[in-house]
Amino acid sequence: DEVKSRNSAARVCVCLDHCWTEKDNGKVFPAKTFLDMFASREGNAKDWCVAYHCYPASLYQTDIWSNHTYNPKSESARFVDGYNLEIMTGYIKKNFGANHRVMLTEQGFTDARGNDKQAACLVYTYYKAKFDDMIDVFHIYEVRNVYLFSEAGNKYKRFIAEKCL
Repeated sequence: DEVKSRNSAARVCVCLDHCWTEKDNGKVFPAKTFLDMFASREGNAKDWCVAYHCYPASLYQTDIWSNHTYNPKSESARFVDGYNLEIMTGYIKKNFGANHRVMLTEQGFTDARGNDKQAACLVYTYYKAKFDDMIDVFHIYEVRNVYLFSEAGNKYKRFIAEKCL
């Protein structure tokens, strides 16, 4: 309320990480649980949104489309990443309303499985966000050792960076 009283256009967000139901032996507070608790306290009438960090379920597995052990398309998924992003956005829309928007504020993908998979993960996640009507922002935080934007990258990677992002 205080922020909105000073700037009606401001967006007040709760920041969540990719651990949707994952507890990691008590070291992590699951995003879904936190979101439910937050919404019950703040209410649906208040204007809040989610700033989400959409990292791969397994941080070093950038081929998010190939193994769904941790990120199935299910509300009980341990992680929500670019592959199953609609699980979180659908949950927010269904339970709290479409007025509670989502901003992907921190994406970063490793090149541990190669630059091609890194680039593909970036583009895959971008397109999932682009066509999800609940997502308003896609912000790339860090892309380690990526050559998308340099002369060292090949034509294909430059094409992805210039035409798709």
